[in-house]
Amino acid sequence: MTPTLDHPAAGSRPPGASLEPPRRRAGGAVLTVVGLVVALALVLAVALSAVSALVRQEVTTRDAFTGVGAVRFDARCSGDVRVVADRALPAGAVEVDWRERWSVSRPRHDADVVDGELGLSTRCSRLSIGSEASSDVLVRLADGARLAVDTEVGDVGVSGVTGDVTVTHGVGDVDVRGADGAVSVRNGVGDVDVAGRLTSGEVSAGTGDVRLRSSTAPDTVSVKAGTGDVVVTLPGSSTYDVRAESGVGTADVGVEDDPGSPRHVLVSSGVGDVAVRTVG
Repeated sequence: MTPTLDHPAAGSRPPGASLEPPRRRAGGAVLTVVGLVVALALVLAVALSAVSALVRQEVTTRDAFTGVGAVRFDARCSGDVRVVADRALPAGAVEVDWRERWSVSRPRHDADVVDGELGLSTRCSRLSIGSEASSDVLVRLADGARLAVDTEVGDVGVSGVTGDVTVTHGVGDVDVRGADGAVSVRNGVGDVDVAGRLTSGEVSAGTGDVRLRSSTAPDTVSVKAGTGDVVVTLPGSSTYDVRAESGVGTADVGVEDDPGSPRHVLVSSGVGDVAVRTVG
């Protein structure tokens, strides 16, 4: 007699099989939600940008001050900064032009004179998505005033200032012309150009070319660049204690190098050529 094999009936489940329906994976739902959020954010940013373009505004104002021997400018709003020595101004006088542009939140500026130092500052809101704001500043000052500028984004230009000049900058070019004294510049990204009758010159640059020229022999020169070419030009009538170094690039010294000279020159670049040359 042939044994009979039992087969499960159609639609039946094997013993021990779960009676719960198969669960859908949560990963697909999460990706869907993330995609919707990203798309909504993009649409919102585009819409705000379009509205901002329609309501963009611009205002220029001027302030005047007296009794100023030093100017300190702290910019926390993108924009260009220009400082010009104006021989027509009486001693201690300063004039400031503020050019503010915005679409949602207007930039703020402040100015105050304390113990002969004029403190200037700008601020822009960073909370408005899709908004645009900037503040360009023009400072005209009398001869002899000292200057300190601390900015984040934009170009900085200083012309004819006979007092000591200090510039600390984030992103943008720095151009100091007609200086007569000590100049110190620290720049993150951008080219630096310094020229004048320098008693000392100090430049530190992260990324960008550096040019420093002095028509008189300075006591000290220190120029350091992370990435970029460096050229220092000095009068050939004096000797200098020179150190010129390049990690990746060439180092060329064209002035008379005298280790016993009281005038010290240090020029270096991590990646880029360095050169110390004579005027002419």
